[in-house]
Amino acid sequence: MQLDLETTNPDKNAARPAKYQHSLEHFRDLAIAHGTIKENDDMGVLREACYKQGLKKAAWRFLNRHGKEAYSAMLPMLEDSESTFEIILFYVVWQVRGGLREPLAGELGERIFVCMGGILGLDLKIDARIARVANAYWKKLTGPIERKIFAREEWTRVINWMLEEQPVFDRNQWRAGWCTIHRNYQTWKRLNPDKNTWTSILPAFEQDGLRVQPLTSSYDLAQEGYKMRHCVALYAYRCLADEYRLFSISETSSGQALVTIGILKQDNYWKIDQIKGRFNQVPEARAARLGLVIQRKYLYQEELIFREKARHKMLERRSRIEQVRADHESYLCQKLKIGKVLRDQFCPTEIDYIENHAIWLNALVSGELKPNNYEQVRFIAVTNGIVRPKTVSEATWMKYQRIVRTLH
Repeated sequence: MQLDLETTNPDKNAARPAKYQHSLEHFRDLAIAHGTIKENDDMGVLREACYKQGLKKAAWRFLNRHGKEAYSAMLPMLEDSESTFEIILFYVVWQVRGGLREPLAGELGERIFVCMGGILGLDLKIDARIARVANAYWKKLTGPIERKIFAREEWTRVINWMLEEQPVFDRNQWRAGWCTIHRNYQTWKRLNPDKNTWTSILPAFEQDGLRVQPLTSSYDLAQEGYKMRHCVALYAYRCLADEYRLFSISETSSGQALVTIGILKQDNYWKIDQIKGRFNQVPEARAARLGLVIQRKYLYQEELIFREKARHKMLERRSRIEQVRADHESYLCQKLKIGKVLRDQFCPTEIDYIENHAIWLNALVSGELKPNNYEQVRFIAVTNGIVRPKTVSEATWMKYQRIVRTLH
């Protein structure tokens, strides 16, 4: 097996084409820095160490063939991370699993990293074949602007979709290529317009020459993570659960991203959780100060919304009460004329009460009208035999009902 072009048979090395003349020295230096091997260990020891960590023979050959190019997309994103070596190993394995014969384009690889929030592992739920399909499409794009738009828009959105929705494609769809995969994403997005997005009650604003922009989708977080080289995409699920909100701070004049600010909801109160610059570094003071401004403004907006909801609820309740009253009044306007036989059974006061209230009371008892006070609720209970009559009007109505049933 070919282990390293500098340590294997020199005659075979000379016979290889120039495009295969890669060195694993950088990879070896990473392994030493990580503590995987010692400084005086050779490539055979490195190979066995990689095998123990999950690297297969095909992936090792891929590394030999392409050297640093096989994982260079990860290097700008890791920046002395303790997991650098493990992430690189997984990334190489993932590319080989997808059937790539040459490394995935650097910008595409970087965006996979940020979409994952900087956490790459063997449980990555993205079918590796998407890398091969995207790489083939990438080669067909003619210029740097076209490729940049593809990486920023189509590729990032599709990767987020695959991470969160786990779509399944058949063999024919994989063979059809990128356009078919992207068309499936567009169909899903059309049917789920609000999926993987959330609302920030605090709109964008400007202060001290800086622009504060709320991040309101998984795509926004992936873009921010790519610009700032940190793991903000990892917070998508917390934002969807309405317990976290993120804001991007940039220069108003140049548009340069300076800091990402996150606020966390605990015990129904929003507080500053983190203020991070590029590569999670401490940002400049004027940008960091906006953390308190965002917190105060968000709490103020929430208070305004609470008051508006309370006012709206009160108006709705008042409207319902007025409607019930109007319904009652429409029945109270109707009179019932009782015959002579019934009149002989009641005194004039009782007759007046029955004629003015019978239609209204029948509607109340039958459920056509809703009661709007305690006396009416009690009256319904009396007519249903739940409680005994207590007032003169209750006794009069029960007497009227008893006589009517007797006559019929």
